[in-house]
Amino acid sequence: MSEKCFEIGAIQAFLDGETTPELSFAITEHSAKCDSCALLIAEAEEENAQVFAMLDRELNSLVPTQRLWSNITVALAEERNQASFWDKARGYVFALFANPSLGVAASVLVVAGLFAAVWSLKSPVTNGPGSDVVAVNTAQPQVPQTGRTEKVNTTVSGGDPVSPTSNDPVRVRETNFSPRDLKNLVSNANHSAADQPVKPVHAVVREPAAEQYLPGEESYIKTISNLKQNVDGRKDLILDPSSRMAYERDIAVVNDSIKRMKDVVRKNPKNQAAKQVLYSSYQNKIDLLNSVVEREELMAALQ
Repeated sequence: MSEKCFEIGAIQAFLDGETTPELSFAITEHSAKCDSCALLIAEAEEENAQVFAMLDRELNSLVPTQRLWSNITVALAEERNQASFWDKARGYVFALFANPSLGVAASVLVVAGLFAAVWSLKSPVTNGPGSDVVAVNTAQPQVPQTGRTEKVNTTVSGGDPVSPTSNDPVRVRETNFSPRDLKNLVSNANHSAADQPVKPVHAVVREPAAEQYLPGEESYIKTISNLKQNVDGRKDLILDPSSRMAYERDIAVVNDSIKRMKDVVRKNPKNQAAKQVLYSSYQNKIDLLNSVVEREELMAALQ
């Protein structure tokens, strides 16, 4: 090795593409003439190939597979095809109102309809031409009480007495009681209200219905919960900032897919395609969490 040979740091920077064009050209020209530098470059390339081969699986596992995206696309297309009649009608109406001319015409019709409804409510109701409105006094005349009042019980054809209601007439007649007798009757009258038993009212507590799981869904949820507890406390130490951002983005995509598929299955439990996509989303989330755990084990082994 001569004085013009490059150090291993410069060679590594050359392989990583971090050197200037002038330095890269100088290293290339020198390695073509110097066997020692050419050997160092070959060894560094071999080491890089081994390291990238070991980390390739870990880095690629953080990216959602094409199968997941295709399943999500198929499920969304099926959900769009199964839209109800009212959803389609609402979309058609919105499309009509998007046209300015049709929107103005519809607004005029709505205002005219409201004006006609208000006008019909304000117009008086008559019985015909020349009819007069006669006010009927429904108030009952007051009868002066000059003595004891008696309520008259009416009878029906069967002979059973019927207790009078508030609209029954009250018959009043004159009595020959003296003021002293009236005072004694009032003082001896029993004004105490009859005791009525109070029935206890029992409060009814309704417990919320437990969430219904699909066959095999509960095992997925428990596995994800256990893995998430292990990963949440260690992912800041395991993943670098760029990998952490990629991981959070992929987890958000999978969680959104799980939520959408749950809504589709809840609306139509017989949708087998949505169930398969839901199970696939659960499995992809488990794979993402497992990749972080395996990466931690790999880093521990390399140390």
